[in-house]
Amino acid sequence: MTVFSELFIKVIGEAGGHANTVDLIELENFHAWVSSQPKIETHVHLEAATGKEFYAALDYPPSWHERCPWERVPFQNLRGFIDAWVDLSKSIRSLADFEKMAEAFVAQRAAERIIYSEAYVSPADFSFIRKRFSIAEEVFSFEQVVRAYLRGLKKGLSVNPGIEVRLIVDSLWISTDEERELVHEGIKNIFEDGDAGCDAGCHLPWRC
Repeated sequence: MTVFSELFIKVIGEAGGHANTVDLIELENFHAWVSSQPKIETHVHLEAATGKEFYAALDYPPSWHERCPWERVPFQNLRGFIDAWVDLSKSIRSLADFEKMAEAFVAQRAAERIIYSEAYVSPADFSFIRKRFSIAEEVFSFEQVVRAYLRGLKKGLSVNPGIEVRLIVDSLWISTDEERELVHEGIKNIFEDGDAGCDAGCHLPWRC
């Protein structure tokens, strides 16, 4: 069975002027070649790029009804996407979960031969936003979430040599003076402690 959708094959065939002569073996060989090549990924969200296996291994929260959030795709609109992400994020219930998530992310990069990633993380989703909207009972410290991601990345990178991750802390959700102060203080503390993990191939730029 081909890994390419019928629509993809149709488009490729029509683009070449030979709608009925697409060589599936050649396509499969091309796919295998691309998969084997080292790649970079310059915009990826760590929380989503770990794959459903990571979330499926966690305890399902009571709010997961009907079906698992990742099975709702394709989303009909932005609201559907946000609802699915909010539900999925509820399965994160401890700081250890963030560590495991980061480890799983690195393992996924290694498996896909993605040797360099610029990975966005959204600690505010699990700290300020959870508190603001009562999304889940477990509300974490912004700083502690970032530190947990870093611990997980260090573990994952230590067993996957040749993989490099640049962690980008997304602070777009921050909206109050108090929250901004907590973000600044947290990032400052991490760098002053030398916990940015640059020696392990993990960097920590900050975007807001």
